[in-house]
This record gives sequence, structure tokens and C-alpha cells, in this order.
Amino acid sequence: MPGRLAIFGPLPPPMTGMEAFTSTLLAELRRADGAAGEWIHVDTSISRSIAEREKLRAGKVVTLVRQAVRSIVLAARGFRAYYPISQNRIGLVRDLALLLPFRLARRPIVIHLHGGMLDRVLASEPGLVTRVLRWVVGGRESRGIVLTPSLRHCLEPLLPRERIGVVPNTSAVPVWTTQKQQDGPLGVLFVGTLVETKGYRELITAVAAIRRDGVPIELEVAGEPYAPADSDWLEHSPREGIRLLGRIDGDGKWRAFRRAHVVALPTRYPPEGQPLSIIEGMGAACAIVATRRDGIVDTVGETEALLLEPTAGATLEADLARALRELAGARGRVAAMGRSARLRYERDLAPELFLERWLAAVGR
Repeated sequence: MPGRLAIFGPLPPPMTGMEAFTSTLLAELRRADGAAGEWIHVDTSISRSIAEREKLRAGKVVTLVRQAVRSIVLAARGFRAYYPISQNRIGLVRDLALLLPFRLARRPIVIHLHGGMLDRVLASEPGLVTRVLRWVVGGRESRGIVLTPSLRHCLEPLLPRERIGVVPNTSAVPVWTTQKQQDGPLGVLFVGTLVETKGYRELITAVAAIRRDGVPIELEVAGEPYAPADSDWLEHSPREGIRLLGRIDGDGKWRAFRRAHVVALPTRYPPEGQPLSIIEGMGAACAIVATRRDGIVDTVGETEALLLEPTAGATLEADLARALRELAGARGRVAAMGRSARLRYERDLAPELFLERWLAAVGR
């Protein structure tokens, strides 16, 4: 990786996918012990909780100014930029402020898209926004990264296709999470921000319904509510056989994956890229139940997952109930799917594979 690289990215808290990814990336670079070249990290965190993200605070403005000043200094010192680009208007404005010094200094920029909706967001913005972004990230040596091949189109408004590489997500999943208790109820786990479009409401409702029919199943839901409406819904949601874990990390998170036989992410969320919870579930030898999104279908297939249509409401509830009822009655199949998921994780998604791909996409 020739030259010097400024790595932008948020650190926890909160622990959403981006914070987890940044933590893993930095850990892998430290493990490489200098083999990756000279780099420095810029923490782009603005809010320290999910509830704070929608609120305007004076401290956030001060933090952004400090980050912009650091960008100016690093660009002047000859650093190139690696940057996880946003998928909303406010985030893109901040991205421009932090990347502009590198463009003016004619430093190469690598933008890494961790979702699947940037092209739709740009299509809804004034054309000037896309033109300015294209100029900022459009230097001859600049390039882009997406999570799976089918997500390349999301960056094509900004970069030519031949300069968009693919680097799958990763997570360092402890091998002891694969040691499952195969007797007792089917353990289902949801991990993610509790926002309605992630499908957690339909999942909770579906599990409650099939439990009332006598199906042996238990659900654990881990994550923070995104908005007051999510907190209100959870307060009045079914509870029998359903545990709300709140925010979990470290060994607490991995113990939850060890308890789980199935990881469910029935997202209705169009910007979904390659969800980290699915990769963590695969590493923990869990069968996967998810909806068909571009990055998801690139990550799991029929040997590891039951993939549902990305519907919503009663239709999604019925599909989830049918899938989970089927798995609860076929525990041998669940175990086989989990073994296949772990093998695919080791083959395609392990951290050591990730770092090699990331270095190639960023520096060579």
C-alpha cells in the first residue's frame, strides 16, 4: 500500500454496522503489524447514541469542524483518503467537507459504500449534488468499493464501473460460538438497530403467533430503538418466549450467537448492503432467515438460508411464521444449514481474506 492513508470511520458507541466494521478494520491493520504501510485513523463519530442522531447539538458542529481541520492537515501532509460514504443528504454534505481538502490537494480518494441505495438517493437530489460529488471523488487515481458485485450500480453515478472494486464485509467470529445446544426450543436471534424497516416488528409478531400454536421457539432481540415510536412499540409488544437484550457487544454478543440456531433479518430496508449480523450468524454456524436484497442474495444461498420476498406487514409476518415453523420442525436441517454457513464464512468472509482484498482495493 504505497503512500500514506487517512482512514475515516466511526468508532462505538453506538455499535451499528459501521462502527463494528471500522473497529474490525483497525484491528486487522494492527494485526498486520506494519505490513500494510503507514496509516492514521480519523474518528468520524458525531453522536454517541442512536437516539442522538436526529438531534441538532452545538457539540456536533464543533466535532465536525475539528474533523474538517484534521482533513486539511492530513491532505497537506500527503495522505490519501479512505472514506465510507453516506447515503443521506446531511451525511453527504459532511462527506464533501471532509473530502474536499484531499481533492484540492490532488490526493487519491477511495470511497467505500456500506449500503445499497446511494444511486437512488442521488437520483432524488438536485443534479448539482451529484456533479459536485463526482468532481470531488473523480480524480484519476480515485476509486470505489462496494460490498458485493450486485451493488456496483450504487456507485456508478460517481465512478466508472472499472474503478469500483468488491470487498465483502467481515467479522472476527469466535469459533466457540459454533458449539450449539441442539435440544430444547429453536433459538432465533435478531441483531440490529430496531427501526421499523428492519422487519423486527413482523418477526416478533410471527414468533408470538407460532408460540401460541405450541411451536417450541424462542426469540432474542438485540439492539437499540431508533426512534420513540420503536420504543413505544416494543413496550407493548408480545413478551412470552421473547427477550429484549438491548445493546450487546463483546462476549455478551457472542454468547447470544452461540445460543442461537437461526439468525433472522427480515429487512424491508432498500439501503441494506451486506448486513454484518448475517455474516456474524454464518460465522457462528447459524441458519439464516432473511429477505431477498442484492447484498444478501450475494452472501447466502439455499444451503445456508431461507430467503423471503421483501414484503411488509401481515404478508411478511405470514412468510416468517411459515419459515420458522418449518425450521422448528426440522432441527437436523437447521444444523446442516448452520454447518454450511460456517464453511462459507471460512471460505469467503473470514477476516484474513478481507484484509488482503481491502489492501488490494485501496492501495494497488
